[in-house]
Amino acid sequence: MCLWLASPIFATLPLLKCSSEDISLPRMPGVTMLSVAAERLENYSLIAEVAKPERHYDVTLNFCNVTTNYGHEGWKDNVQVTVWLPLEGWNGRLSGIGGSGLSSLWTYNRFTPAVTRGYAAVGTDAGHVRNPLDATSWVLDTAGNVNFFFLQNFLPSPKGPRSSYWDGCSTGGRQGLTLAQQYPTAYDGILAGAPAINRATFVPAMYYPKFVMDHMSHPLSQCTFDAIRNACHR
Repeated sequence: MCLWLASPIFATLPLLKCSSEDISLPRMPGVTMLSVAAERLENYSLIAEVAKPERHYDVTLNFCNVTTNYGHEGWKDNVQVTVWLPLEGWNGRLSGIGGSGLSSLWTYNRFTPAVTRGYAAVGTDAGHVRNPLDATSWVLDTAGNVNFFFLQNFLPSPKGPRSSYWDGCSTGGRQGLTLAQQYPTAYDGILAGAPAINRATFVPAMYYPKFVMDHMSHPLSQCTFDAIRNACHR
């Protein structure tokens, strides 16, 4: 996932030019490259997100932000791939960043822990709106049928990195399992956290408590939820 597009971008690292003119993108059958942009960012401040254990902290980074867009012939899609390249101290490793919920890539804050440690980071929006809770903008076509072209984007597929690793939780975990099954040699290691597989039973199970409360006409009150939460925090 993203590796076929990320690999030629690493050729700009030794030069530190961070210019789209220096990036030679590959040619792939059935794929049309739409755009490529490179921007040098220094003293860029943002919040880093770490899933396990969950925590947030402020960081300041110097990196080259390379954004590419491509589409598949006949699909009418526009897939964006983003790569953050450390301007100095690259450790030769690549970290693929997974998504969350119904989003293939939710937030770029997940890039920051990797880049802070000298990794290059790569992720893709899979051609979808980055909304982890709502897939209505892409999951169905105009006829109301499942858009298998966009769904296939959502379930993944010069000097390169010495080692490549996948890092994902929830949807990112499912993406990691898909990579292990379909592209077992793409990454040297896959961290697939909380993949929540078997969605045919997983999604109804999430809804079932509300269904029971509605059926019994006895929903839990807010004060009950507050009491449960306060008891957990003792």
